[in-house]
Amino acid sequence: MNSQTEFYRSQYRLPIPIANWLKMEASANFRSVNAELIAILHEAMQRRSTSKVTTDTEHLA
Repeated sequence: MNSQTEFYRSQYRLPIPIANWLKMEASANFRSVNAELIAILHEAMQRRSTSKVTTDTEHLA
């Protein structure tokens, strides 16, 4: 990310099993926990955007 990107700073509570899973995923992908969480959320955003477009276009057919 470039230096001009704005960030929303926050703290979230995660159940221990999810936090542990996130740490293992981050380690396996050579990322920080924060970077792993961003990657997971970004992927989910892309999937949802794609499925929304697909769903919307199905109504047009």
